[in-house]
Amino acid sequence: MRIPSEKLGELEIDESSIINFVSPIIGFEQIKQYVIVKLSQNDKFSWLQSVDNESVTFPITVPQAFDIDYTFEIDDNNQKLLNLNDTNDLLTFNIVTIPLNRPEDATINLLAPIVVNIKENKGAQIILSGSNHLPNKRLFEA
Repeated sequence: MRIPSEKLGELEIDESSIINFVSPIIGFEQIKQYVIVKLSQNDKFSWLQSVDNESVTFPITVPQAFDIDYTFEIDDNNQKLLNLNDTNDLLTFNIVTIPLNRPEDATINLLAPIVVNIKENKGAQIILSGSNHLPNKRLFEA
């Protein structure tokens, strides 16, 4: 299957890699299907590309790639929503914001991670209530 992307060009994707968001990304509630695109195996970043809207692409990463100590628990409601029974089926990552012409000021949203049940291809952005994690932690220390 081919999908267009304003940022990444035309992409060839396997339909089985489409993640159906059962709880949408905040501000993008109308978009339910995404794919994860990794341009290079050595890159610390991947892309979360909307299947339905070519202009919606999020840079994503895992905090550990930037030596950020980060753990969280998924509450029972979100585990049920994702039909998550085994943590081996869990993929987590976080959305990165990269200011135009100032990549050194990039931040990562630790308060609202993206969680995916890779066995079921179900995803959600969850908000960690009662957490001290920041929605805009700097990726690169000044």
